[in-house]
Amino acid sequence: MNAQMKQIDRYLADLTKYLTRLEHDRVGDVVAEVRSHILDACEAEDAEMGSVDIDGLLSRFGEPRLLAARYTEHVLTGAPLPRGMHAIQVVKRNAKKGLTVGMFVYGYGVALGIVALAIVKLLFPSQLGAWSAAGGESLTISLFGAPADQGAELLGYWLVPIMLGIAAVLAYFTTRVISELKRAE
Repeated sequence: MNAQMKQIDRYLADLTKYLTRLEHDRVGDVVAEVRSHILDACEAEDAEMGSVDIDGLLSRFGEPRLLAARYTEHVLTGAPLPRGMHAIQVVKRNAKKGLTVGMFVYGYGVALGIVALAIVKLLFPSQLGAWSAAGGESLTISLFGAPADQGAELLGYWLVPIMLGIAAVLAYFTTRVISELKRAE
């Protein structure tokens, strides 16, 4: 594997020479990304075949000069990634799917929870609310049980439209974020 790593390092050094149109920090990013793709491909080939043909693998990435030209074009103009760099696209796609599902569950889940609390307030008005006690020096928020030193209830039934409004805003923004994530795919 040591000889293979030296060959990969030579390939990446050649690639670096051809990335002169990019800023120095972007060159490092591109080289690190290509290294990651090469090592992932080595790992996959080793798992599938039991060994790695490093010459064949590097030839599939193409000549360093051509790969550098395609990467430079990608970085500077947003052109599609060079052929053979699909691993990063798969990772990005899966991350977007995970983020979309997470946003769906969290955003709509919290919105539904707030709607459920609004319904509880309608059904059991004394069990849910915010109370001011001790002459306004203390605030007690209670769910399923009025406070022992029940003072003046704040908001009363106004809590219901406030909670429904918050749930609607949350559901709206959740929908917007999910649509943006899907549009970006």
